[in-house]
Amino acid sequence: MKRMPLFCGAVLVGLALSTVAACGSSSKGSKSDATTDGSSDGAADGNADGASDGSSDGTSDGSSDGSTDGATDGGNPGAEPAEPGVVGPDGITAWDALPEAEQGVVRTVPTVYLHQSVGQDLEDGCAANGFSFEYFGPNQATIAAGLNGGIFADVGSVPNGEPFQKMQVVRDVFAAVKDQVRVFSFSFGYADMRDEDLAAVQAEYEKLVGEVKAAGVRFLHVTPPVVFSPEENPPKMAMRTWMLETF
Repeated sequence: MKRMPLFCGAVLVGLALSTVAACGSSSKGSKSDATTDGSSDGAADGNADGASDGSSDGTSDGSSDGSTDGATDGGNPGAEPAEPGVVGPDGITAWDALPEAEQGVVRTVPTVYLHQSVGQDLEDGCAANGFSFEYFGPNQATIAAGLNGGIFADVGSVPNGEPFQKMQVVRDVFAAVKDQVRVFSFSFGYADMRDEDLAAVQAEYEKLVGEVKAAGVRFLHVTPPVVFSPEENPPKMAMRTWMLETF
């Protein structure tokens, strides 16, 4: 297997854990949770995403339907040790260690991921490692088995810096495919995280995640990317922390 960026390795692990859990089995018998956080990968490329989740709140197995949240954490400089349900800097090794059957589930479980910029890097990296995303475009109502990826600027004509518009696009897409999709995900861009409306974004995000879970679909969280300028990163890191603590 080709060496992959940390972010791609973490997200592939998160997807594998989510899709295996969506199928109701895991050869490892471990938690099906995963959260992917690319906050440290951003130090290398100016931004990074990542996180995965099941269908109830919390990082422990406590839901009434047996589904749970999780996260894949790419870590951050001086990151704390990985917590249960979080895939961190060891994501590449963890992915390589998965049995081929579990890796292969990623190609079969209907999954939708909406993104901008950094998400395209994710798609390209996954494709280079043999896990390609099918194109998901505007007004599309059907999805392929396996990975489906769409860009906000294409699917909903929404630029970075408009988190509430992005979440409305997520709602519209989910409504169109909810009877087909098993794992659903989207990532914010770095410009979507600001101090002035962070609390409102968090409240709307939590509501949106609840809507997806209520439909019986697993949700893969993706933490917002960080940038080179340290003074711009506090709201992005605050969102990361909130995601890991909340889901």
